Amino acid sequence: MTRKAIIAALIISGALLCRGNLAEAASFNLSASKNLVKIGDTFSVDVKINSTDTPINAAQATIQFPQDILSITSLDYSRSVFSFWLQLPGFSNEDGQASFIGGSDSGLLGQSLEALKVNFKVIGTGKATINFIDGAATAANGSGTNVLSAMNGISIESTSTQSVSQAEAQPAPPAGQTYIAGLPPSPQISIPFYPVSGEWYDQVSNFNARWPLPNSVTGVAAVLDKSPNTTPSVSQGLFDNENFPPLDDGIWYLHVRFKDNKGWGPVSNYKIAIDTEPPTQLGVIISGGNTTASLSLRIFYVASDALSGVADYVVSIDGNLVTSTVATSIVLPQQLPGSHLLTVVAYDQAGNGTEKTAEFRIREIPFITFDGLIVGPLSFFIGLAVFLLLAWGSWYLIRVKGFLIKNKSKQ
Repeated sequence: MTRKAIIAALIISGALLCRGNLAEAASFNLSASKNLVKIGDTFSVDVKINSTDTPINAAQATIQFPQDILSITSLDYSRSVFSFWLQLPGFSNEDGQASFIGGSDSGLLGQSLEALKVNFKVIGTGKATINFIDGAATAANGSGTNVLSAMNGISIESTSTQSVSQAEAQPAPPAGQTYIAGLPPSPQISIPFYPVSGEWYDQVSNFNARWPLPNSVTGVAAVLDKSPNTTPSVSQGLFDNENFPPLDDGIWYLHVRFKDNKGWGPVSNYKIAIDTEPPTQLGVIISGGNTTASLSLRIFYVASDALSGVADYVVSIDGNLVTSTVATSIVLPQQLPGSHLLTVVAYDQAGNGTEKTAEFRIREIPFITFDGLIVGPLSFFIGLAVFLLLAWGSWYLIRVKGFLIKNKSKQ
């Protein structure tokens, strides 16, 4: 990860933590090339930023859309105002979301700054609301202030003018859809090795997938691929399970569909997400440097994970747990003077971890300097005590002992 990407990560994280006290100067807006569409149409939505009062240098957003009506075909950021990306624009038709985190080397100011273009295909009918569910825009003022004040979405109306046979050729909607009465039900897929659909796993092996067969079923189609919308339509026989070889890292989908004498039923899609690689490019920065007189330090850290994403960070000092957090910056508890070992472990969604250590030393707080020699408070007070003890001893010898000797000589 480049230095400017690390800086942008810290700016965005700080902005998200400071939402309660935001200046209101920027807004996110969506605009569509079409507002009335039909199944099979394609259209684009522009993600625009309005910031006419305060220049911004970083922004992040998550956009949500109804995945039973719309499907993203591509993202275009060739004309984006951002000069680098902390998180490349990406999307998931399974989750119905698109997101990005972008930054700029200079302040951006304007009424309609293009961040991203999202290209959609219409796969269903109804009212499709596309809106923002999360966002931040940071001012280019050195403090990372979140100046986002509004996020404005849009609505698209989709109608169908196609026949039933044409509609069946469209990509399959997600499991749980309403299907035509009399056709076979959605298969209930279970995979013991990957027990929860959609969760990330860090393990690979041969695995078995199962689905109970209703009595009326005459054929089964099962396909494993990386597309969330595959519609298998060729019967492979009558079977209630199948064995599969180990999968490569990435997101896979098992599509299973039943057929009876009336036709094909709806598709069940089982998502298998595999990530066996730990996060990379974990960077740790200690404010004030690795040698400081401050007893309480702020640390910054950020990692990258191309597949499942970073889930959390575990911070320890001298082998003692400090915190487990999603934040990329914390203030450490006060430490005693001396050397300490800081350990930060970044874990991804699949449970893979990568570790980074950094040594730092806290000096005794300077109190008095003699010819370049720094005397800390503890050393000073010990020295002062010794001096006072010696002074008292000298006084005692001179006054008390001298008095006794003088009186004895008089006798």
